[in-house]
Amino acid sequence: MRAPDGAPGFRAFLLLCLGALAAGWLLRDERYLSPERGVGYGLGLFGVALLLSQLVYSLRKRAPAGRAAGSLRIWLDVHMWLGILGPAAILFHSGFRVGAFNSAIALGAMLLVAASGLVGRFLYRKVHARLFDRRLELRWLEQDLRQERGALAGLLQQEPEMAERIRMFEDALLKQPPGPVRSSWRFLSAGFRAGGTRRACRAQLRRPARFVELDRDEALAALDHYLAAVVRVARFSAFERLFALWHPLHVPLCALLFGAATLHVIAVHWY
Repeated sequence: MRAPDGAPGFRAFLLLCLGALAAGWLLRDERYLSPERGVGYGLGLFGVALLLSQLVYSLRKRAPAGRAAGSLRIWLDVHMWLGILGPAAILFHSGFRVGAFNSAIALGAMLLVAASGLVGRFLYRKVHARLFDRRLELRWLEQDLRQERGALAGLLQQEPEMAERIRMFEDALLKQPPGPVRSSWRFLSAGFRAGGTRRACRAQLRRPARFVELDRDEALAALDHYLAAVVRVARFSAFERLFALWHPLHVPLCALLFGAATLHVIAVHWY
């Protein structure tokens, strides 16, 4: 089974869900569905069942005997699809309204968990070769970085000014950032920093008085490859740190969701 993010079917499914939610939002005042009875009530039960079904993935991932239940790749695939269908069904159940206090808490917790899941899915992709493929390792990217640095060594020996500019670029992106905020800023600014360094170095190489033993086009290509390798290492390091922070936050949000959903069901049926 292919990763759903790379499959046209998954993209079509996601667009279909977004279109249905947009239509439901626009028609929310028509009150075609009631959360207390009929299809609207059934959608609430269906959505809760889908959210509870997502816990099976966690059990499969942690249970030693879970391998007999099938590939973890398929379970994660199902987990993500349920993470879209469940909240969509509950939004239709609620009529896209907040409702009473207990309903508001349950709905808010569900939206937080859904948003957290999307963020986690994005970060997960960035630390894997593909969504379900083997995990990347920083040492592989650093090895590529050293190779690209070696290809650039001859040019930097002839151009000390450029070598200093490259060193400053490396320090800005590869030194350990002090916290998640500055780490995120370095990640966001990596492309701009690389673009500025590339323009300055290219301008230096185009000076008529400069003589470079290397072929100029070859030197420019080596420069581009090296800057791209530095950006890959910097961004991967940022993704690793953010992914490590994400999971401890996602689990308590899930606990909040199921606790709020339980209280909501009790309040609806007992009062």
